[in-house]
Amino acid sequence: MSGLVDIKISYYVKECDIHVDRIDKAFIKIKHHFPFNEGKFNLLSDDIISLIDQFIYRIMKLQDTIGTRLIPALASVIIGNSDVRPFVDNLNTLKKSWSYTISRRMAGTKKR
Repeated sequence: MSGLVDIKISYYVKECDIHVDRIDKAFIKIKHHFPFNEGKFNLLSDDIISLIDQFIYRIMKLQDTIGTRLIPALASVIIGNSDVRPFVDNLNTLKKSWSYTISRRMAGTKKR
């Protein structure tokens, strides 16, 4: 089971990396058009509007992948089962695990 979850997590991270890469590339091409207002937006070319559309779409896809795939997969590794749980429960599981890990690392550095 863990091997399959590891493969899924790796896949989700790669998917997120692709979204981030596309977001970065689109932003480089549109950043000089910010900030937008209605008048300025109406004067943009179709190519720039397509890049803005891609930028927004990729942010939405990144949020979706993180929220519906990556966070639940990571939480299932920590908990030890793949039962479906509410998002907030998965988030709290990751938060507690992260806090515990940081506390242990800090305690380890104080001993040295």
